[in-house]
Formats: sequence, C-alpha cells, structure tokens
Amino acid sequence: LVVESTFALPVYVWRPQNRLFEDMRRWSGRCLTDGVRPVFLCYSLGKAQRVLAGLRDLGPFHVHPAVQPFVEIYRAAGIELPTTTEIGEELAPTVVPPGGEASLAGCGPYRTALVSGWTAIGRRGRRGFALSDHLDWPALNQVVIETGAKEAWFVHGYSGEAARWFGEKGLATRAL
Repeated sequence: LVVESTFALPVYVWRPQNRLFEDMRRWSGRCLTDGVRPVFLCYSLGKAQRVLAGLRDLGPFHVHPAVQPFVEIYRAAGIELPTTTEIGEELAPTVVPPGGEASLAGCGPYRTALVSGWTAIGRRGRRGFALSDHLDWPALNQVVIETGAKEAWFVHGYSGEAARWFGEKGLATRAL
C-alpha cells in the first residue's frame, strides 16, 4: 500500500464538515456585523471551490483573479457555486489565495482566516479553519488496517512518523 501521510499525527483529526462550515458562517457573520470583510485564505484550485460550495448560502462572494478561472471550470462540471465577482469595495465574503491579500488594498478593513489542515494545531496570531482533502489520523489508520496490506509505504508530510507507528504494530513500512 502506498499512502499519503501529510497529516499522519494523532493531533490531526478533522471535525465534521457541517460543523466546520457552520463555524465559518458564524465567523463571517460576525465580521460583516462589525463592518469588516471576511477573507478566507485558501488555495486557488480545489480548496477555494470547496469553501464556495460549502458556504454558497453566504454569496455572492468576491474572489481573487487566480480563483475565478477554476470557479468557471467547476461550474462547467456541474458543481453549484454561488455568484462570484471580482474584488471590489462592497462588503462581502471574499476568497483569496494565501499571500494574495495585496488584492484587498483600498477595499476597506478585513479579517483573514486561513483554510487549511495545517490550522488544526493552531498558528500563533492567525485565525483558521482546519479543512483538508488529506487523510486525518483516524482515516489513515482505517485505510491501512482495512486494506489488509502486508506492507505500507508512506509519502509526504509525516511519512517517517507514520512508518514508525505502523512498524511498531508489526507492519512492514517504508517512509518515502
């Protein structure tokens, strides 16, 4: 078995998505009530569209130019996403890739929240929501056990830690 192990540590356990998206809605609502733009920092391909789909009831959204082409591809594939517009002065939830905050210059006050699995263990001084497409610790264990693999190779992230953990359980392992 070759398995991706980006988040192969027991501290990485994903919350149910419905609860996570509800937390994101509440945070966005508080920002808007305070007259501050809520900005979700997430990768332009995949994560941004997942956030838009999960929060479509908050739309319309402003999106960074790096996000919009992928929004169109998702729509063409039949994925229902909210209305998106280029970033403007109107107060609205906004999706920007990490590092793209310069696109908000002149658009008024804003608060950011990083949307990434890496936020599960916290990032000093930065608000975030732990949303990831990668396996969390329980799912990684479930996959390895349920496949009945005699050997597992772990790639990416905490591959050494995963190999050690499963090796101690008697499985032949390799960290790649």
